[in-house]
Amino acid sequence: MTSSRFKACLLGGAIGDALGYPVEFMTRDAILGFSAMRALLTYFGRFAGEDYNWLKADDMEYKSPLLGCRELYERRTPGNTCLSALRSATHQNFGTIDDHINNSKGCGGVMRVAPAGLMFHDSPEYAFRVAADCAAITHGHPSGYLSAL
Repeated sequence: MTSSRFKACLLGGAIGDALGYPVEFMTRDAILGFSAMRALLTYFGRFAGEDYNWLKADDMEYKSPLLGCRELYERRTPGNTCLSALRSATHQNFGTIDDHINNSKGCGGVMRVAPAGLMFHDSPEYAFRVAADCAAITHGHPSGYLSAL
């Protein structure tokens, strides 16, 4: 598996996060009335810096104009559910599918498991199990970790 696929996976996640972040906690009606272009162009106020120059590497096969969008480089922290789950884990005993530490149905677990599919692409069943286990660390409801599929 080439590193460009992993980079593309991470870039896709960053794009999804940048586009979805401004509407994450809105109601359906509010989202339908929201302009995604406004969110992309005006929501963020600070550029993350040069830490992500690898995204613009000259050896990349495909250069998207999105790479010039400053909003994609915004630094954010994990969501409150992820942070509280990690804080509540005792002695490194994090949540598992069988012994969950909350009942969260959120998307935070799913957002971090895409690389499992790349890493274990030869075994979809194993990739799913690894992804579900990783999501269950912070999201204990079945819809919070099974959506890792």
